[in-house]
Amino acid sequence: MFSAISMDIYAIRDEIISPYILDPRFEEYLPIIPSEFAYVNFTWQSGVRKYVYHFDKLESHNEQILEVPQISIPIKGRIPKRPKVFSVKLPCSGHGWGIARFSIGLKIEPRKSKPSEGMSLRVTLRKECAQRVVGAGPDQECDKKCANDGWCNEDKICQCKEGYVGQHCQTALCYPQCMNGGNCTAPGICSCTYGFQGRHCEGGQYASVIFSLNTLDTVKQMIQVKKL
Repeated sequence: MFSAISMDIYAIRDEIISPYILDPRFEEYLPIIPSEFAYVNFTWQSGVRKYVYHFDKLESHNEQILEVPQISIPIKGRIPKRPKVFSVKLPCSGHGWGIARFSIGLKIEPRKSKPSEGMSLRVTLRKECAQRVVGAGPDQECDKKCANDGWCNEDKICQCKEGYVGQHCQTALCYPQCMNGGNCTAPGICSCTYGFQGRHCEGGQYASVIFSLNTLDTVKQMIQVKKL
């Protein structure tokens, strides 16, 4: 979860790591964690089977900007049966500002069997450590070029509201990306092309009703039904 935008990103399901997690460009698809947020939350559960975990890597790629991440649970232990939340604290060093990458390494194994293949998870994300200059006041002229409630920092670079990316914060972010020709029209919201449905437009063709306005007084109803 990133600030007010909640994203359901399944890292491991049925002992298989999701393919988009393995994508080398995975971090580029996710928003940068803003400077005003000092931690991120993760939810996990084991379900019926019993698993143990080991966080074998907690690393900052630039400790001058970002200190080593800290987790709110023991480094080793057992994954809870029911959904529970743990936090990863991301403390900025206070000695510099910018965007720093950090990595989390996690190994998961069934409690009473041989380790499963592909259960070693590596995730790299990005964290911003920056603050507005105290007393400098807002730069309203610069802020105008930043869309979707973005604002300019002291270097006159747009800082985007969570869920938006781009030089001027003009692009909404959807991850996983919208499928089958769908468009990301708002953070986490896909507008699907005709015949597709689902949160990411992953569903097949479905029954639909289309209304077409022929004149100001007459509405012609066209119904097209296709098999699910």
